[in-house]
Amino acid sequence: MKQIFRVLRWMVFSVALYFGAAVVGAFWPGGAAQSGDVKSETIGLLRGPIHYDLLLPLDGHTFEFLESADLPLQDPRAKWIMVGWGAGAFYTTVGGYQDVTLGAVVRGVLGDVSVMRFDVLGDVQPGPHVTFVRISPTQRKALEARILAELASDQPMEHPGLSPTDVFFPARSRFHIFRTCNVWIGQVLRDAGMRFGAWTPLPFSVTLALKRFGHT
Repeated sequence: MKQIFRVLRWMVFSVALYFGAAVVGAFWPGGAAQSGDVKSETIGLLRGPIHYDLLLPLDGHTFEFLESADLPLQDPRAKWIMVGWGAGAFYTTVGGYQDVTLGAVVRGVLGDVSVMRFDVLGDVQPGPHVTFVRISPTQRKALEARILAELASDQPMEHPGLSPTDVFFPARSRFHIFRTCNVWIGQVLRDAGMRFGAWTPLPFSVTLALKRFGHT
């Protein structure tokens, strides 16, 4: 019985430490902010229950490979390209979170291959789940280049997707508990020349970093 309590205390301590580090990482500055360029471009961050996605304007995008991936880019209602990154087994589960298997969760925690998800959205309004950020043309170019560098192939995966229009692609990096989808969001923003939290493993970490560094 004492051994069980020790294990439980260790688990509680580990979870508390992880959440505490997620707060510190959100406030700890990372990335070298670029100055001088006019911030004439707008990108978005779309928050879900456990995951953030990027929203990039459809106009002027550099993702030519999407033209042949059956995404409705020419639909007059289309305004944004949604970009997400995540664990292969977890992220590609069809259905809701209740359909995710224990094996997919364990693989995500310990380490799994990653995938990228692209979709097309229409008009998106700011709100509790959508934050728009102003960036410079240089930063947008760097952000799109960083996303392209993450792709392992420009050939879509044979997968039904999570919406009627989305497409998955294999990615290069590995996913694990210390490099989550939200960590990836922070990394690509910092790599594009934005000041952001140094480590953002949870959705609230990204939210805190957006506020901390004046992106809201």
